[in-house]
Amino acid sequence: MDMLSVIRNSLEKSGMGSGTSLFPETKGGARKRGEPF
Repeated sequence: MDMLSVIRNSLEKSGMGSGTSLFPETKGGARKRGEPF
């Protein structure tokens, strides 16, 4: 339905999103995991 929910759900399944500030956590998690975003 809503893109942020979909992305956040993916991140939580990957174990890198806690669900509040999506973008800062994504950047931090992506750097650690070596992913492009």
